[in-house]
Order: sequence, then C-alpha cells, then structure tokens
Amino acid sequence: MQFRCLLLAFAAQCALSYAATETFILPDGSTAELDPSTLSKAFSPDDNGLSTRGLRGGPVSPKKLFARDCFDPNYPVVCQGGNLCCQPDDFCCEGRSCVDPDYHNCCKYGYYCNKPDVCMLNQSGGVYCQAP
Repeated sequence: MQFRCLLLAFAAQCALSYAATETFILPDGSTAELDPSTLSKAFSPDDNGLSTRGLRGGPVSPKKLFARDCFDPNYPVVCQGGNLCCQPDDFCCEGRSCVDPDYHNCCKYGYYCNKPDVCMLNQSGGVYCQAP
C-alpha cells in the first residue's frame, strides 16, 4: 500500500511540474520546456526607458512623427524610419528600439534583454529573457 501511495504522489508531482512548463523557442531555433516563472519579460521597444532617445535629443512627440533625419550629433543613428534617433554607440534593434550592444541583446520585434541574458519566444510570440 505504501508503494502505491508513493507512486501516486510521484505521478501527481510530475503532472504538476509538467503543467508549470511552457514551450519556448531558443535563439538557435530549437525549443525547450521551461517554467515561465524563471524568466523575465524582455524590455519593450515602446518603453524607451534606458535613456532619453528621441528625435533631436528629446522624447518622440506627435509633432516629430514625420521627421526622417537625425541631425543631433548626440543622436545620429536613425531608427523607426527617422521617428527615433539613437546615440552613436547604439544601434537600431529590429527597426524599433535603440540598443547598446555592450549592455543589451537585441531580440525579436525590437524587444531587448540585458546582457548576458538570452532572448526567448513563447508559442504566443511573447519575448522573454533567461539568465544563463
């Protein structure tokens, strides 16, 4: 009887641990079953919160939506078709966000992770970061 209870407890634990995992796509295209609670959400390209990165050194405003050049020498890198200008040491990640390659990894859709975290996608397209 004890063995049977132990076996049932083990099966229940396995079912619980399996239910807590989700399939994620790794940067090399392979997949892995991971617990989403061990991952963090990637930084969104819509939250330009790392530093001020707007056209001509200021935040992007509706008045600047049709600008196409980045004339400020402190923000010379064109991003979002000219709607966003990046600092000289940044690059335009997926055409959506300014990313410093020394400190960030560019992910899908312009999302990014702090280095050394690795970018991952879940099945519904959400972008996450996993610490090594």
